[in-house]
Amino acid sequence: MVGEVRVVSVPFDIKSILNGSDAVVNLNVEESSKSNHDWDGPGRTNLIILGSKDERIDYSIFVSPDNRDLVYS
Repeated sequence: MVGEVRVVSVPFDIKSILNGSDAVVNLNVEESSKSNHDWDGPGRTNLIILGSKDERIDYSIFVSPDNRDLVYS
């Protein structure tokens, strides 16, 4: 959901993170094996996390709009 923050830990030291869309996900690497992901806007993107020894993890991400403040009748 938009505005949500997630911490992702990976089992290796992060060399780089490739982000398909900065408009959807904002990334911050805090430690060599942890990154914070802040969902900035609705949409789809992908992340590729590369390790220092050629490790790789791919994520497909769908961020939904924040509808908690909407009133339905």
